[in-house]
Amino acid sequence: MKTQNPLLLILFACWLNACLEPTPAAMPYAAEREASLAVYGVDPNSAKCGTEVTLYGENFEMLPSANFVTFDPWGLEPHAGRIAKVTHAPHSGMVRVTIPKDLPAGDYAISVTARGQSQRCAIPFNIKADG
Repeated sequence: MKTQNPLLLILFACWLNACLEPTPAAMPYAAEREASLAVYGVDPNSAKCGTEVTLYGENFEMLPSANFVTFDPWGLEPHAGRIAKVTHAPHSGMVRVTIPKDLPAGDYAISVTARGQSQRCAIPFNIKADG
């Protein structure tokens, strides 16, 4: 009877293991990708055009340009309004944006898209009149 080469057994075991499909537990980034985007609030909740405001929530992108934010007239569809410039995203729970210029005074909904998901703040944001 021939003796089996241990190296061949090890190589076969590695090959077999490589063919197995990874589970979500084996991929640490999977939970992060499945987490929902949320917008909880804005500070301040009223300001003039051109003012920087802070959005608080969960699962924003940490790269400012990867967050898409709009100020939508209250009652219109998400992202139907004007695009805001995202100026700072220090962590996934906060982004700072500049209110677009020349928006009429009134109530607005702030919509955010990040990580392939869209969400809007349920609390109206009030744009104050210049002057």
